[in-house]
Amino acid sequence: MNIAVKRWAFNSELHHQFVRVYGIDSEGDQIDFKGEVIEVIAERIVILTSDKGKWVLGLYEFGENSLNIEVFSPSYTCQMPEEADQTIVDYEC
Repeated sequence: MNIAVKRWAFNSELHHQFVRVYGIDSEGDQIDFKGEVIEVIAERIVILTSDKGKWVLGLYEFGENSLNIEVFSPSYTCQMPEEADQTIVDYEC
């Protein structure tokens, strides 16, 4: 999957993907976080993390010697099989 289409807009297929963003941002800070892409708007991407809040990043921040993005793919749903014992067991610690 390419990060951008036509070199000026984020790929809309990034929406709802789980990603890792790492590298040096436009302010020179080292960053490394994982989160879900919750919005893709042309040259901006919004990523929600569980511990560092919401990040809004511009396409210009990605590239050589700057930020990198990894997409965790494929994503799939796991289910408990019906024949599995799903009994809740109380125990003391």
